[in-house]
Amino acid sequence: MLPASRRINDGSLSTRWEYQGHEADRGATGRRVLEFLAAPRQLMPYPLGGHARKYGHTRMLDQAQRLRDLVNRPRHLHVLVPDTPRWNEVCSAMDTIDDTGAALDAYEQLEPPSTKGGCYLTIYGALQVLYVQQDALKSLASALGHDYDPDPELVRIRRIRNVAVGHPTRTRSGSSSILVQHSLSHRHFELFEYLPNGGLNTSTISIPNLIARQRSLIGTILDSVSQRLVDEELAHRRRFRDAPLLAGFTQLPYAFEKLGEGTRSDSPTPIASWGLKHVRSVLEAFQQGLRDRGLDSYDVFRYDIPPIEDAIRRLEIELGAGGDRALAEILRYYLRQKFRELERLARETDEEYSSDEV
Repeated sequence: MLPASRRINDGSLSTRWEYQGHEADRGATGRRVLEFLAAPRQLMPYPLGGHARKYGHTRMLDQAQRLRDLVNRPRHLHVLVPDTPRWNEVCSAMDTIDDTGAALDAYEQLEPPSTKGGCYLTIYGALQVLYVQQDALKSLASALGHDYDPDPELVRIRRIRNVAVGHPTRTRSGSSSILVQHSLSHRHFELFEYLPNGGLNTSTISIPNLIARQRSLIGTILDSVSQRLVDEELAHRRRFRDAPLLAGFTQLPYAFEKLGEGTRSDSPTPIASWGLKHVRSVLEAFQQGLRDRGLDSYDVFRYDIPPIEDAIRRLEIELGAGGDRALAEILRYYLRQKFRELERLARETDEEYSSDEV
């Protein structure tokens, strides 16, 4: 996941925190900005990373959220979370794609700066955000095992950033560049690139056009990564469709019936011992079935199964010679209710695995 400010520490689901409150209106005066900063705010959590509000509601952020939802499925968490550096990279990349998307949406809502310095700051910032967003996409694709071959237009956008604001004094090729000041606005500028051989390249750069094109291209790549995860998920489900979890529960009613005979008998009965053995074997098979499916992160392993195992061990004692039969009946009733819950989980899991909808 992310650094502590953006995650919980148990390696399950990323929980990010952000201030929510009044927003300064576009073009706010200094007084209104101060009022905004002084306004009360509430610290609000929102799960699984991503922005609580999608600035501009861009399609790219919807595509990023779709990928985030796929990554946060239990089976993918089972693979990713134990590999801490890889998991941290995935979460950082997903959040950075969202964050840079919000920054670019905010850029598009800016009023023109009143000074040339403001134009320079805006241009430098927007181009750097585009660059960081590409870096995040590359990291995300790599961490998820997806081949990343950037579109030539993404490479061109990256080069514009390098030449114009990243390394304007000297690039690796030996060129030097300037932003032509009289052409400057917070949206467009003329770029002069002086080549080592004495030549001159001139170009007109439109930052809104770069943003629009990068959004489209990154969205396409996010869709491709998502589709790969969907294909992998469907292939995984098909492996288990002929081995439903629910099949292991068919004889449970009979087993609990025989356990009931044991709780009403003053002495141990072989049929009750068989019933308890069958209950234990159903639990073990259910756990193994979830593990085989990569669903070890289900809460049932942490909160439900341990007390069930304790109850089975105690019931075995109370069904023995000299055991407390009243307590044995209470334990039998408790286990029957808990196994009904497990049976519902098995049914839900089987229904999910029988579906081609991801």
